[in-house]
Amino acid sequence: MLVGWFFKPTPADAPKVFTHHRESGWFGAVGVFCFVLLIEGALVHWWLHASGYIVAKWVLFALHVYTFVWLIGDAQAIRIYRSSLRKLGDHWFLFLSIGLRQRACIAVSDVASVTTGGWDKGGEGELLAVVNGAANVRLAFRTPVNVRPMLGAAKPTRSLLLQVDEPEDFRAALSSRLTSRDAVDDVV
Repeated sequence: MLVGWFFKPTPADAPKVFTHHRESGWFGAVGVFCFVLLIEGALVHWWLHASGYIVAKWVLFALHVYTFVWLIGDAQAIRIYRSSLRKLGDHWFLFLSIGLRQRACIAVSDVASVTTGGWDKGGEGELLAVVNGAANVRLAFRTPVNVRPMLGAAKPTRSLLLQVDEPEDFRAALSSRLTSRDAVDDVV
């Protein structure tokens, strides 16, 4: 949270690097949440102190501080860690990184379809991986792919709904990396 302002985004800007935060409005929402936390925290702290609830005052103070640190740290992680397409050996991989929320290493050959559109929630067997708002890219896979959330075990999914800042560029970059027509059912 504190030193992230001095970190350079990884990987650096390049044609095959994709961000997830610029179009989502998440930084504005974080600013509003932090402002509300400061105002509400001060008022609740003062009221609990005046009412004699000393233990509750310090518990809520700790929760407010933790929430503030988590929001700023989350925004920093989303800004710093980016998704990218990389070639390892003879194969292309999508290294998906949405801050600390979700991570995955997906072989491009496992992608069955890439679709752009708008989805507010995932269906059966779909994992929603957005920063704030609706997903604008759907990746369907031939075999289940493991996606690691911030907390918990990796979740196998057959379809992933992503929020990408430039969905058409993302779709074009992925489809250009598919080696043959039989490796993909449908690139829309």
